[in-house]
Amino acid sequence: MVSDYMLTGSGSQLWTSRILTFIVTLAFLGSAATKLFHVPNVVHELTRAGLPDNSIVPIGVLELSLLVLYLYHRTSVLGTFLLTGYLGGAIITHIVGKQSFAPPLVVGLLMFAASYFRNAPLRQLVPMRQDAEIQRSSKH
Repeated sequence: MVSDYMLTGSGSQLWTSRILTFIVTLAFLGSAATKLFHVPNVVHELTRAGLPDNSIVPIGVLELSLLVLYLYHRTSVLGTFLLTGYLGGAIITHIVGKQSFAPPLVVGLLMFAASYFRNAPLRQLVPMRQDAEIQRSSKH
């Protein structure tokens, strides 16, 4: 069932949102799983970037929690903003660890695009373009 929080636009926007959300979900699940299962290579890279070993599992739990907020339609706008902040931290961690920050940046862009397509309130809060009606009302 599509609620007020969900897409009010075209079918192509809905399918684009679903596909992007699926990709983003896989990325976050994979990332969180590597932290929760303490994958040695991931632990090494995160500790090399300055994160304490005992913070890695809580970061994975945080990542999953934010993903749930993002996926649940009533909290998806909040989840979008919180995941954006989380990914900002991930980008900084990649920079400090002298790794490419492109992966978290790309995931963040895909995540925001998916949410933008499926959430009318987000489109109202963060307009990417002015509708003709908005332009007309601003002239008065």
